[in-house]
Amino acid sequence: MTPVMCSPAIGDFITLPELDGVLYDHAYSAVDYMIVCFNVRSEKFSYIKMDDESTTGACTLINYKGKQGGVQFTDTCKRNLRLWLVEQDHAGKYKWSSNIYVLTLSFRGFDTAGMTGTSDIVLSTYYLSDPFYVFYYNVERKGFDKS
Repeated sequence: MTPVMCSPAIGDFITLPELDGVLYDHAYSAVDYMIVCFNVRSEKFSYIKMDDESTTGACTLINYKGKQGGVQFTDTCKRNLRLWLVEQDHAGKYKWSSNIYVLTLSFRGFDTAGMTGTSDIVLSTYYLSDPFYVFYYNVERKGFDKS
């Protein structure tokens, strides 16, 4: 069975990404940021150390096309989004890569909330308010989608 998320308001749905049986979360040591991985099937922990140039613990963890990563604003005006991805090579070492997306607007008062299965970074206001805004930035088209 394929999991989907439905939107009755617009009569549309998207297919949700399949989970690989591993839960991810931020972890910190005295000197390093890392991602802690818990394999649900084997009940074992592992860690992915973030390199010196990679993201900090302030990022939002995401899954982009089956790759683990993070997304965060890189400037105080909140016009630059950085998408970090980590891949494991044949020797078992983790390699980080990143892309920066320059937005046409400033998103002060917003934060990264996650990523959809259709490659949209979800930006939402910090606090619940009326109105509450959510924006979807598509990293493949490098533009915003209507919500």
